[in-house]
Amino acid sequence: MNKLNQIFNIFLFFIGMVITFASLRLPYGKMAKPGPGFLPFWCGFLISVISLVIIISYFRKENKNSKEIESAFREINHFKILAAIGSMLLYAFIFEKTGFILSNFLFLLCIIRLVWKRGWGFSVIVSSLLTLGSHIIFNVWMKIPMPSDKLIIYIKDFL
Repeated sequence: MNKLNQIFNIFLFFIGMVITFASLRLPYGKMAKPGPGFLPFWCGFLISVISLVIIISYFRKENKNSKEIESAFREINHFKILAAIGSMLLYAFIFEKTGFILSNFLFLLCIIRLVWKRGWGFSVIVSSLLTLGSHIIFNVWMKIPMPSDKLIIYIKDFL
């Protein structure tokens, strides 16, 4: 792994620590009812831990798999990374405008179709099932308020 990758991992470690410590200002909540600080805390913590593991593995000279790891990093499919980032940006942009169900469906459809490279039928079915499952978990079971689904409201008004 080259020096630029190491600098990037050190940067990620500190970004994860900043996210973790900044999230401590928010109420954490409980496992049964997580507060607004729950997700940022664990995301920041995981970013820090993963980057720290990569940093430590770099400095361990006796690592016999370092050439295999380097070749794996060279074979990264940049299109899939850009497709995933683009899907997340699209999701963040349309979430408030379209609501929970449509934005989740489109996000999952993009990920399954572009990143996993599956067919349209499979992508639509899996996206629909996962969206329905997440709707049942978050809206029905946990009663977490989500942005109103404007598509459903439009369809109800149309009928």
